Amino acid sequence: MDSRKQVIHNAREIATLHRCIRETLCFRDEGPEQNAQWREACSDFHSKYDELAFPGGIHGARERMRAGDDAAIEYAIAFLEVRPYFFRSGYMYKDFMRVLRNCPLSAPQRRRYDEVRERYLVYRKTRRRT
Repeated sequence: MDSRKQVIHNAREIATLHRCIRETLCFRDEGPEQNAQWREACSDFHSKYDELAFPGGIHGARERMRAGDDAAIEYAIAFLEVRPYFFRSGYMYKDFMRVLRNCPLSAPQRRRYDEVRERYLVYRKTRRRT
């Protein structure tokens, strides 16, 4: 599976797991069975989030990118291009933008990163502030 498709697939999985937490949260105090369902939804989310957020784990992603791990860099650039929406994805987006700026990128990767960065800068200039 190419990186963009994987980003989209993983984002959907995270969103589904997070939705299960929200759906069971409302009923967790109604009895032991409902509480167990909520706990299971939380456990599923927390056990799968790290690997779904970034292959190989989100916690080591920065180090792998900085070390020049091509798969990590490719996934991060695809993440920026797709800009998925899920729990904590906005923080990841900004982190990847910052980290990739100083990573060893190939010429095509640098071009893709620069395109994403330019779109982000245009967005920042034109967004409405409330």
